[in-house]
Amino acid sequence: MEKIKTGLSIFGSGSWGTSLATVTRHNAKTLLWGRDKEVLSGIRDFSENKRYLPGISLKEIETTDSMEEASKNDILVIAIPSKSMRSFLNELKPYVRQRHSIICCTKGFEMEGERFIVMSDLMKKILGENLTYACLSGPTHAEEVSQEKITLATLGCKDEEKANFLRQFFITHYFRVYTNKDLIGIEVGGAYKNIIAIAGGILEGLNAGENAVAALITRALPEMSRFCEHIGGKSKTLLGLSGIGDLITTVFSKYSRNRFVGGEIAKGRPLDEILASMSQVAEGVRTTKLVYEYCKNHDIIVPIAQSVYGVLFEGTNVQDTISNLMKRSLKME
Repeated sequence: MEKIKTGLSIFGSGSWGTSLATVTRHNAKTLLWGRDKEVLSGIRDFSENKRYLPGISLKEIETTDSMEEASKNDILVIAIPSKSMRSFLNELKPYVRQRHSIICCTKGFEMEGERFIVMSDLMKKILGENLTYACLSGPTHAEEVSQEKITLATLGCKDEEKANFLRQFFITHYFRVYTNKDLIGIEVGGAYKNIIAIAGGILEGLNAGENAVAALITRALPEMSRFCEHIGGKSKTLLGLSGIGDLITTVFSKYSRNRFVGGEIAKGRPLDEILASMSQVAEGVRTTKLVYEYCKNHDIIVPIAQSVYGVLFEGTNVQDTISNLMKRSLKME
């Protein structure tokens, strides 16, 4: 297949950004931006990101630590932790032009005053409304993507024609991309499922059984739907790859950092100690705090998120938390 003439830059040289570069290199000249000079030099000299994706060949991927250089490409893919997004966007803003298309691959939330927003909304707020914005989400663990294992994802973009153009950068023999106009719904699925993955890790750590985990996933869907509709997304979007698909993968996968956090919590380890031992970010911890505080102030019923918050931030006993969930008033499904 002949490569697309338009160049593409990926911001974020962690496991997710790097694995995305292994996909897009098949279709376009790909430039990977990062701050860690050791990681970038390893990719440049040895064609390998030894810190985040050891053993994966990164041939044909160029690197830079210059935002100005990376911004020369028309397609900008952003794959950095949500906690750093606001400061990163303000740093990127001077180099952004109207010709740019921005694809968000970060799974997290942000607050804008009293308004709860997804990452693409934060990008619009800081970079301007007149650009093309999209998001890519789904059951897409970086480790499997980089190993060229079969993966399906959803690209959200309100402009169908531009969505069809942008997804060309990611389509390969192992990576298939659908489109959807509901960016909020797609991003809610990608972020909220990390909260559920922490709960799933707790259940696994307690050896609660597969029935319990299946029940968790099932009951998570209406909770996610209530939240999604409240902030302007469509609940039916959560029935797709970026919702139930990503939810299943993150709850069960050995690669899930959020599941790992839950499992370690079940062992009795303090949260600060767990996070300090991890080389990458578990987005669900921050997401849990944001969702809980927002839903508390807006009377949105989110028993799973509320329970995870209590365990993570209030020291609530895990067994007591599960018992309280089981004793909630009975209702029709």
